[in-house]
Amino acid sequence: MPLLSTRGGLSALAFGLLSFKVAAVDLYFYLVSMLLPGNGTNGAQNNTFIDGSANAFTITRSGNTTQGTFAQFSQTGWSYYFDGSENGIIRFTDAGSVLDLPANFTVELFVYQPALATLRATANLFFTTENLDSFQFAQDASVVSLYMNSISIVSSATKAPLNAWSHYAIVRSGSTVTLYLNGTSVGSGSSAYSVPMATLMIGGQDRGTAYHGCNAYISNFRVVKGTAVYTSTFVPPTAPLTAISGTSLLTCNSNGFKDTSSNALVATTIGSTLIVFPFSPFAPTLAYVASTNGASGYLDGSGDYLTAPDNAGFDFGSGSFTIELWIYPTGTSLGALYSKATADTNGVIVAINNGVAGRISFYADSTGGGPWEVLVDSSTNVSFNSWSHIACVRNSNTWTIYINGVASGTATNSMTPTNQAVGPSIGFFYSGLPANYQGYLSDVRVVKGTAVYTGNFTPPTAPLTAIANTQLLLNFKNAAITDVTSKNNLETVSSAQTSTTQSKWGGSSMLFDGNGDNLTVNSNQMHTLTAGDFTIEAWVYMTSNAPIYDAGIVSYGAASSSVGWVFALTGSNAGGTLNRMIWSMNYSGAAGSIVYGVAGVSLNTWTHIAVTYTGTTLKFFLNGVLDQTGTVTAVPTVSSSYKLYVGTASYDPSGTQRSLTGHLQDVRITKMCRYTATFTPPSAPFPLL
Repeated sequence: MPLLSTRGGLSALAFGLLSFKVAAVDLYFYLVSMLLPGNGTNGAQNNTFIDGSANAFTITRSGNTTQGTFAQFSQTGWSYYFDGSENGIIRFTDAGSVLDLPANFTVELFVYQPALATLRATANLFFTTENLDSFQFAQDASVVSLYMNSISIVSSATKAPLNAWSHYAIVRSGSTVTLYLNGTSVGSGSSAYSVPMATLMIGGQDRGTAYHGCNAYISNFRVVKGTAVYTSTFVPPTAPLTAISGTSLLTCNSNGFKDTSSNALVATTIGSTLIVFPFSPFAPTLAYVASTNGASGYLDGSGDYLTAPDNAGFDFGSGSFTIELWIYPTGTSLGALYSKATADTNGVIVAINNGVAGRISFYADSTGGGPWEVLVDSSTNVSFNSWSHIACVRNSNTWTIYINGVASGTATNSMTPTNQAVGPSIGFFYSGLPANYQGYLSDVRVVKGTAVYTGNFTPPTAPLTAIANTQLLLNFKNAAITDVTSKNNLETVSSAQTSTTQSKWGGSSMLFDGNGDNLTVNSNQMHTLTAGDFTIEAWVYMTSNAPIYDAGIVSYGAASSSVGWVFALTGSNAGGTLNRMIWSMNYSGAAGSIVYGVAGVSLNTWTHIAVTYTGTTLKFFLNGVLDQTGTVTAVPTVSSSYKLYVGTASYDPSGTQRSLTGHLQDVRITKMCRYTATFTPPSAPFPLL
């Protein structure tokens, strides 16, 4: 089995063979997909939203709107996730010769492949030019291949493993082309072909009906012209790549779909499944801090929104004003971002328009009876599943929409918007036309009397603050139960909360009362666990035995007994020792889908539990002692409708027959096998970076 990592001089396999020693820094934090310390004030949840302006308006929550650490300034680094379909490809088009490759060049990228795509062949096509064979780099089940001018230049059986970050570099010096994998040459060939790259596609190939896909996270994709950056064996980069001299493209490294080199080539996304995600091969240098890394609210598009009370501060009159926010839309239908209106013919509204997917519209009316007297539509569209900064500004009589700091629609009008006798809504139009926004949003700021932006600008690089004349500021940084990896926003369902009654350390923990309360995370591809190594662990303090079926610790799926996976403590229905660990993957009663532990978790004491998986071998550990070894071969169904649950089982997340009664702390999911033999349980909280 290939080693997952050699970061810090220890392979993942070697790390699992050692006794766990708590350190200030976790060498494998970059592979942690969720970490919930569970620290907070007594009785706190994630459903209280605070206005950070001097007005300190009371914010009313509707639906199950929640908030958390998934944010535009994540400390963990970025990648683009390609799901293997024709609906997730990014294209860069070069009108000149910026991307054309001369004699010397370097193309490098980091890849993390959950599986191989299956569109036309079992292969991941990492990138290609418009002409498929002009310059193509791909990996299938047998080899990794590089083609130039329809000729195979390198074909190597030494290829990147699945479910691990790996670095590829393609380097040409003169006519010698060398392919490096994690700093070591795995093959070379010869080609003097001058590569034309008027169009470069990453993550697949769109050729009408002949699609090629890529099932991978790709991070820090860089093209350097005129330089062979690597000429012999090297240590792969351990920090995000920068635009060194000769860089013609640098992408898959930011919170949006873009080229961060000085060329700023325009990116076009194909389809709707491509995702910007805070997952990278690099360890963060600082732990998550809300004031630095930001936070966001999440609205599910079905009755979720926030409202502030009506106030003169939202009556803009004929003066200047600014409405701005960051958005990460996950739904493509009409969705209001800011609305102070009682009908579709009056008020002030900023929305994602459903007439053209991704277009931003800026509405206003001065008569109270319509029709609209100002309608500004953006000339460019925002991308879905990525962060964009939106600013709608009235500067004197000029109305402008800025997207990521660039003016994208303007109009001139001296009208005075009608002041409707309702407070502003975030994520909602009005009762006659709900048009709920679906996705994440952050740093909603309303400024009256000031045009904050009067020309193109660099988007904010830190969370917004309450500048002069700020009437409303929602930073969404008031969640009590947070994921310190910045990958998940959690909804505190029912009475799930932080509690100071019990804690392993830090003075508080997460409390679940056994009546269907839980933490729910929106669908996230990081939690599918369909293949590859993983570790799920937590400290648990049970105050009552598991209910008749089981007490869910962490689970993923939907309300069905045949989908997803569940890590739980058993109830009396299973027989055997009560409160022993159970792992169920795509459970149907068949072999290879379920494993039971041996020893049970005692009541009213803190116990460390862990499940690890590598190959097909699953192991349970109780207080660091190997408790059971089993085999799991079942692969769970995957669906975008599935969710992650903490404190209950996904089979029946709102019921009482699968809910935990007690406390949890330091719930951690890692995309690697941390433990392979008996180890010493953690003696301090898990590191936050």
